[in-house]
Amino acid sequence: MIRLLLAKLKHEKEVCQRWKQGQVTWGEYSNAVRDVVREAKPHLELNLLRDVKGNKKGFYKYISSKRKTGKMWAHC
Repeated sequence: MIRLLLAKLKHEKEVCQRWKQGQVTWGEYSNAVRDVVREAKPHLELNLLRDVKGNKKGFYKYISSKRKTGKMWAHC
């Protein structure tokens, strides 16, 4: 699973470089990025949950950053 994710990250970097050079459309670039983020985010959260005892600051920093964004939208 991790090798597949790393391969997708490499593909995303290549698409990003080609988009900056004008060889790829914005839609193709955004689809590549969206796919990578959809798969990487659950892995990040799972690793944070597994390592709560050893890395409390990192875990709570991640959780508090999620809460801050929600509060900002509530004031608008």
